[in-house]
Amino acid sequence: GAGAAACRQSRSCRPAISEPAAVAPPGHRRSGAPPLPRSAGLAALATAVTAANAQWYGELAYFSATTKYSNSTSTVKSTPELIGAYIGYELNNNFAAEGLIGTGFGGTDVKVNGVSQSNPVTSKTDYLYGAFIKPRAKLNDEFEVFGRLGYIKGKTTSSNTSASSSDIKGDWSYGVGANYYLNKTTYVSASWMNLYRKDGVKSDGWTIGVGLKY
Repeated sequence: GAGAAACRQSRSCRPAISEPAAVAPPGHRRSGAPPLPRSAGLAALATAVTAANAQWYGELAYFSATTKYSNSTSTVKSTPELIGAYIGYELNNNFAAEGLIGTGFGGTDVKVNGVSQSNPVTSKTDYLYGAFIKPRAKLNDEFEVFGRLGYIKGKTTSSNTSASSSDIKGDWSYGVGANYYLNKTTYVSASWMNLYRKDGVKSDGWTIGVGLKY
């Protein structure tokens, strides 16, 4: 009747119908920053892992070396002893970069064809320094093997009772060795190093040391 017609014309009689919420299509983000590409996320993760593994370390080392010069008539030989310090930074689990500084303990007798000279000559390493790349591999929690490849330069002084002379030389250097870890931060080390091999002069020897990560 009339009431029904009036109700049809009035909004108050119509049932309240809520509009459906808009549904975003698959893969669409309504707002905010877009997600990082997968490659960028992996790169960020790799950077974080590398930073977590990177670590400084120091090592105090004793060198027992043999220096020999040979020509067609004679062989000149000395056995210098040196003390050195390595400062290194672990770039990742497999590589480190190192710097080396060192000096000799004192003069060592220089022998010609195995015999000390009548006016004894002594040789002393005044200083040496170098830089290395150090590839390395952990065998287990305690043992690590490594190599060293770099450049060393040093000054040596030879003298007797009446005169002295000094020489500064540098050459590519290389070596191999192993570390044994006493705990997560402390280790002992042993290695063989070629220090110099040029112009008929060869210098190499063994090194032992103790290191600390920090």
